[in-house]
Amino acid sequence: MNSPGISQTETLIQNIRQYLTLQEVNEPQVSGYINSLREDGTWPDIQYVSTGLGEIPIRNHLFRMIDMAVAYNKKQCRFYNDPRCLNAINKALNHWLGANYSSQNWWWVKIGFPKRIGMVLLLMQNELAKEQMNRALKILEVTGIEGTGQNRVWMAGVVCMRGMLLDKPELIDAAMDAIKEELRITTDGGIQPDFSFFQHGPMQQFANYGLAFVEDMPMWIYAAHSTKYEFDKSKLGIFRDYILNGQQWVIWNGRYDISCVGRHLHPGSV
Repeated sequence: MNSPGISQTETLIQNIRQYLTLQEVNEPQVSGYINSLREDGTWPDIQYVSTGLGEIPIRNHLFRMIDMAVAYNKKQCRFYNDPRCLNAINKALNHWLGANYSSQNWWWVKIGFPKRIGMVLLLMQNELAKEQMNRALKILEVTGIEGTGQNRVWMAGVVCMRGMLLDKPELIDAAMDAIKEELRITTDGGIQPDFSFFQHGPMQQFANYGLAFVEDMPMWIYAAHSTKYEFDKSKLGIFRDYILNGQQWVIWNGRYDISCVGRHLHPGSV
């Protein structure tokens, strides 16, 4: 369990930060983000006007904030505790909070925006002003625990982040229970008996929802380590079998089979 004197919430946050900073940092790229950021907190090469339901360009603003936040927190990186990096993160975050961005696509409003803002908040929690934190947390408030499969994992993850940032165990408890519930064999949305992955009905979704499941679940397994939320061996076994008996059989030469992309089939998707 967690170390004496450290709460369950604090352990979860420490684990999440450690997990996020395990990723490699492209230092030249982060340097470019810092140097090209304008005074108003925007980047000149990002289109900030919504283009409708598709892949909205403003998502790149969030991705860059996360990259800078990881670089700022990674001890092996030259941007660790760097004042210029911190200043850039603050400017970029303040722009987002002031602009109050939305989307016609519910996914970005309920999942995409809140998840990525939550990651920035968890990484930068000790560096942000109280007003910044309060305004940013309102973005996470729109998300509840709904749906099945990866949609449920995404949404529960946002609720869990909010619970950690507010130190509300009741939110964390409900969210972690929901995340673990989706690590199961089902004929609903999620891992199927043959270790394929369905979402939105009987449709193969290995390369989108199923891939996001593979990306998200390890973060929560890692976060739960040494806490009361640890995943039991049966859950870990299901996740291992999904990768070995499902995912690995639809990938060849670094690309997904065209039959497993589901409704996300489009040029460049496989």
